[in-house]
Amino acid sequence: MTVSLASQNTVRGPKALPIVGNIPQLIKDAPKFFLEAQQNYGDIFSYYIGSKRVYFLLNPEDIKYVLQDNYKNYSKNSNYQRIKALVGEGLLTSEGETWFRNRRLAQPVFHRQKIHGFAEMMVDRCLAMLETWEGYYQRGEALNMQAQMMRLTLGIIGEALFSEEVSGDAARVSEALGFALEHTNNLILSPFPFTAKLPTPANLKFKHSTATLDEIIYRIIDKRRTELKAGAEDKGDLLSMLLQAQDADSGAQMNDKELRDEAMTLFLAGHETTATSLTWLSYLLCKHPEVYQKLQQEIDEVLAGCRVTYNDLEKLPYTRMVIDEALRLYPPAWIIGRQPIADDTLPSGIKVSKGQDISISPYVLHHHPQLWPEPERFLPERFLEKPSRFAYLPFGGGPRVCIGNHFALMEMGLVLVTVLQGFGLELTPNQHVQLQTSITLRPKNGPLSKPQKTCLS
Repeated sequence: MTVSLASQNTVRGPKALPIVGNIPQLIKDAPKFFLEAQQNYGDIFSYYIGSKRVYFLLNPEDIKYVLQDNYKNYSKNSNYQRIKALVGEGLLTSEGETWFRNRRLAQPVFHRQKIHGFAEMMVDRCLAMLETWEGYYQRGEALNMQAQMMRLTLGIIGEALFSEEVSGDAARVSEALGFALEHTNNLILSPFPFTAKLPTPANLKFKHSTATLDEIIYRIIDKRRTELKAGAEDKGDLLSMLLQAQDADSGAQMNDKELRDEAMTLFLAGHETTATSLTWLSYLLCKHPEVYQKLQQEIDEVLAGCRVTYNDLEKLPYTRMVIDEALRLYPPAWIIGRQPIADDTLPSGIKVSKGQDISISPYVLHHHPQLWPEPERFLPERFLEKPSRFAYLPFGGGPRVCIGNHFALMEMGLVLVTVLQGFGLELTPNQHVQLQTSITLRPKNGPLSKPQKTCLS
């Protein structure tokens, strides 16, 4: 794919306003703004956040170069400094030796064989959720799928990470994390970064929200350290693995602050993003009964009513294609930021200077008509063929690919199958679901679905 530019080193883009740049368009509808910019200016264009110019990359070769081939020359951009206020120096935001050390410590924790042990627990928690749906069915009431999936995935990541029952904190965590994400996104879009330090009501509420999350996480870390020192049995959860992980060279372990930052990152990645993906998945299936029916048929034929296990997932290829296609249309981590440490030239010939802000959007990439024919169409069969690695980035790419991608895919598969074995879903009438762009790509206010005893009405 070639890049259509006036000259190799000319990067054009939508007209920006003085002082605020393109922030009004981004606040109104960032995905639409980027999609239209791609149509008008090609696969490399620029936009402005305040006076800060940002290059937007859509050429897979350029993306591969930045995220993989020359990744050591590309650090996280300034937006991640705002995210640090929430997740600290976790794997999402840390750089250099800190990132490399903690990634090396955490990598064995997320080995496929270790995370497979959480499959039965995931199904148990999903079945417990479905028991509560019976009351909604009897009363003919609609479910808010986002709220249901948030509660479910919070319980799953809470048990997988902490072996703790955090469902009692579900409302507090959901409210605190939801506001923290929204506020962080507002800070990223602000042309006045100094406002983050002012004692505004929003900043004070953000501080209270992070304090709420810290209180819950530090409480559990402290309890676990005390138990392990007292010789208690290893619970085999992610926190225990992280507590006992040692650097192969130095023998060093994570301190409480490092554990908190990784736990907060996992809360975000293992709770928010998976719940959002499952919500979009349910919405897409309700909107496409032909896919729904084919998926239900595969589940019925393969499992014959039996409880799904991890080993069953590989026998459900269409189920995986449906998940992959939902992640293509609505990747939860929808935008990635980088900046070069030193001047560089991209494969397309574009020169980038040290400190130049760069955006890569899996969402826009996944809707590129040259890479994905009929990009707006929900067509799981397109994954009968493996897509180009850097045309499909639901979990990012290169050495900093999401460490929990296998955990998330397993969870999505088990939850989807378990739900469809118990209930069907039907959208309530006259719903217009909109994108809500914060750090993740949520559906705004819903969607609302009525549980049915049969999967197709």
